[in-house]
Amino acid sequence: MASPYTLPVQAMMALTRRPAVVAVFGDRVFPGKVPKANARWPVLVYQAVTGHKERGMRRLTGVEFATFQLRIAAKQEDAVDAAWQALSSDWEPPANLAQMHGPGWRIDRLEFRDCHMLEDPETAMPYAVGSLVMKIVKVSNDATNP
Repeated sequence: MASPYTLPVQAMMALTRRPAVVAVFGDRVFPGKVPKANARWPVLVYQAVTGHKERGMRRLTGVEFATFQLRIAAKQEDAVDAAWQALSSDWEPPANLAQMHGPGWRIDRLEFRDCHMLEDPETAMPYAVGSLVMKIVKVSNDATNP
């Protein structure tokens, strides 16, 4: 049965289930926004911003590019910074890319961009905002595990 999610969303969901991410955020990873009932920190919020499929001369190549906005919030700035460092140290190393795959796809490249530390004007709570650009390649099922 085909997934109801787009390829980039499938990839992002897989990234957020990696052990290093679960160790920092647990089940506090949300698409879109943090639920008002959330009382535990830190949290990771992701949202798809842009995406496109690469075209060859007469067909799609099976490569997709996607940009996600990431937001990490916590009670203290040090906790935000530590969570961001944990995320980037797990996702960025090229050696980890071989583990980032799913049925019919693999992540070929990840790149963090434009991380900024900010403060919520209503709550004075610190948070970081940045972008994650990923290149996802469709693969045949027998080639999912490189």
